[in-house]
Amino acid sequence: MKIIILLYLSTTILMALELNITKKYNKYGVIDSNGNVLVKHSYDKIYKFDENFHSVVNNYNGKFGVIDINNNIVLDIIYNKISDFKYKLAIVSIKNKVGLIDNSYKVLLKAQYDKIEYDHNDVIKITFGNKVFTLSKASLLNKLP
Repeated sequence: MKIIILLYLSTTILMALELNITKKYNKYGVIDSNGNVLVKHSYDKIYKFDENFHSVVNNYNGKFGVIDINNNIVLDIIYNKISDFKYKLAIVSIKNKVGLIDNSYKVLLKAQYDKIEYDHNDVIKITFGNKVFTLSKASLLNKLP
C-alpha cells in the first residue's frame, strides 16, 4: 500500500514523503520512497497511517496497538480489539473487559469495565458488574490532562 504524506517544512517549502507498507518474510513494515526502512518488518499487519503518522498494528500474538512512523509505540500493543473512532473516542478491549481511548490514543478509561456505550447525545454509559454509570463525553475529555 502506498501512502503519500505532505510535510510543511516552512511557509514556502513543501516536501512529499512517500510511505509504502510492505510485506517481507510474511511480516509487514514501512519503507520510504528511497527504500529506507522506517518500521521493521515485524508486524502481522500494519493498517493505514492517519494524518498524525499513527497506525494501528497487529503483532504476532494477535494483539493490537498503535505506532508512529518511527516505530515508537503510541498505544501499547496489548489490546484484543480497537474500535473505529466515533465522536473522537474508541473502545478498546482486553479479554472480556473494555476501556476507552481518545483520538490521540490517550487511555481515558482502562480496560476494566464490562461494557461501554456512547451516543450522539454526549453520554457515555459504563457497565461494571451490576452497576451502570453515566458520564458526559465533554467532561471526560476536558478533565483529563
